[in-house]
Amino acid sequence: MNYSQLATKLADKVTVQIYEMIKKNEGSDKTFTARVTEIISAYKIRVQYCGSSYTVSTTIPCSVDDFVRVCAPCNNWRELFVVENKTKRCR
Repeated sequence: MNYSQLATKLADKVTVQIYEMIKKNEGSDKTFTARVTEIISAYKIRVQYCGSSYTVSTTIPCSVDDFVRVCAPCNNWRELFVVENKTKRCR
């Protein structure tokens, strides 16, 4: 094995390890569109996303059957909040 092949092999292994470390510790935000199914209070709603129901914090006015954009900060699904009401946004 020559030095060029050795360097390429080493770089490939390091790249794979770095990718796995980043993927393991990934904490990026997740944003998705969901349908409002219930108004719990002025600051809490229930939404449906991919067949599951989630309780979401909101300061944005919403009604049942509105479509809202929801954020899971750092992929934390216990801290969901509404980013935008897609049904009632200004045009």
